[in-house]
Amino acid sequence: MKIFSMKAFDTEEMSNPCSARAGGRGFKGRDLWMPGGAAWHLCAPNIRPFLSNSNMTLQPWVHSQYSSFAPQNLHVVGNDRNLHSLPCLTALTSVILAAIVEISCYYAIKRDRFLKGRPSVKASMHIYNTLTKEMEEFAPLNPPLVTMYACGPTVYDSPHVGHARSAVAFDVIRRYLEYKGYDVVFARNFTDIDDKMIARASQRGITILQLAKQYIAEYELAMDQLNVKPPVFSPRATHLIDTMIKFIQDLEERGFAYAKNGSVYFSVPKFEHYGRLSRKPQKEIADIGRRDSEEFGEDKDDPRDFALWKAEKPGEPSWDSPWGKGRPGWHLECSVMSSHLLGESIDIHGGGRDLIFPHHENEIAQSEARSGKMFCKYWLHNGFVTVDKEKMSKSLGNFFTVEQVLGEYEAPALRMFLVSAQYRNPIDYSKDLLDQAMKNWQKARDAWFALIDALGAEVKAVDESPIARDELPADLAEIQAEFEAAMDEDFNTPRALATLFITIKTVNEGLIKGEDTPFLKAAYQVLKTILDVLGFDARYMNRFASTTKEAGKQLDALLQYFIEQRNQERKARNFEKADEIREFLKAAGIELMDGKEGTTWKASNS
Repeated sequence: MKIFSMKAFDTEEMSNPCSARAGGRGFKGRDLWMPGGAAWHLCAPNIRPFLSNSNMTLQPWVHSQYSSFAPQNLHVVGNDRNLHSLPCLTALTSVILAAIVEISCYYAIKRDRFLKGRPSVKASMHIYNTLTKEMEEFAPLNPPLVTMYACGPTVYDSPHVGHARSAVAFDVIRRYLEYKGYDVVFARNFTDIDDKMIARASQRGITILQLAKQYIAEYELAMDQLNVKPPVFSPRATHLIDTMIKFIQDLEERGFAYAKNGSVYFSVPKFEHYGRLSRKPQKEIADIGRRDSEEFGEDKDDPRDFALWKAEKPGEPSWDSPWGKGRPGWHLECSVMSSHLLGESIDIHGGGRDLIFPHHENEIAQSEARSGKMFCKYWLHNGFVTVDKEKMSKSLGNFFTVEQVLGEYEAPALRMFLVSAQYRNPIDYSKDLLDQAMKNWQKARDAWFALIDALGAEVKAVDESPIARDELPADLAEIQAEFEAAMDEDFNTPRALATLFITIKTVNEGLIKGEDTPFLKAAYQVLKTILDVLGFDARYMNRFASTTKEAGKQLDALLQYFIEQRNQERKARNFEKADEIREFLKAAGIELMDGKEGTTWKASNS
């Protein structure tokens, strides 16, 4: 639950360095538990973006149902020029800390209840690290804090299924880390200045800013439809130009960068470990560099060198710099946004496999050359969405936009499709797989709402006071343990989905058998746990409640018609015709059950 919203503040949109959203539960900062998102500069040394801004705003807020537990109207806006006096600083600090302590006392209790029945943050889990090419035990730099950065889209066109695959993959990873008890500070950027954007804006006769605004809105809508949690930070490259210039100057001072004809390049030969992420031979890297130099007309000392700052070209957006007007290189942008928001060393950096070289390779080089520190401990890369075994991409013209797919399928079905493959593996886009994902989503949806209806007010009781792990029935405890074992091994979602379907079967059988309330409450908790992590949380499910109930009424009316027709055939002793109706419905996934009170139906588990 979000408790504090804290963001850089400025009246000009383009000068706002980032948008920030408070996230999830709080984390322990020194000796005081802090609500999620609040006063990070006091708790985590690596997260101090707000101290570098001349203006800042701190606006605590809570959901209306918790209004009695926290002040609603505290709004402190500070300017460096007005904060030089000690009394003013003392008063400001007192007000902020008083608000934090008041909320913390309540939410510390809520957090304990929330984590009841969940695994300890110390529980072992293993992830595949692209850097080492090995499965490694996950051990963040400053537990329980986890800093996580994922490369976002270049916003020159509508988001396609490949973009959705990456976003959903890292959303599941984030959700599971939070489930394990970690406090995840997640950033995902927008690249809003590059060659493709310049070309597209020119083609359409609009500005880069207008182009970015349109496609950022489309991307965020798609993420909302797929229930991808908003990042804590959503920086845009053009909002941090000054910070990028300073980053380049630092590299120049350390001898890793050189200026030439208004551009600035990173000197790859100066960085000893270049290539260790992709493990490409240096000759191959040089050949790629030569081709790029010929294509873009770059004048580099070494073909492996890459641009940090590009000199202005006619008709292109540009910014003033010590080297003349120009714009940042693409590879520089993520290094700057990551270090500025999350610190010089982070836990997880993610993106598609196509970013390993040169993008992520270059990020490592420039970041570590500047700081002298490890840039990222764990590198995670998702597999492609393929079409006929070929990568889905805009450049190949073989892509389907999220909007197109959602014109044929419900959004949860697309999400179900995307989690059906382990995040590192490719997934082939096909109608058959989407149809199956739709059926799987419907099974999960139907079991969820059937269980909610059966439990009634008991749902709230489980939500507010979860059942302890050692109090779960043995079969349900085994399912939850298998789910965690699957996710602990590099976020194995296909194996996790198998536990979801076992849980759905257990729920359906429990409802049919009339299991007692304690069992159904435990089943609800396990089902909710699995669905939450996979991104089908209660709020998302409830978006489809009304349509589900309406569809259920329509289906029931239709089936009652078939049942009545079958009853008439039986009365007329046309048993062959009656059996044909039963078999027809069975083939459609509907099982008829004859009893003393008449004929009822249920969806079969097949």
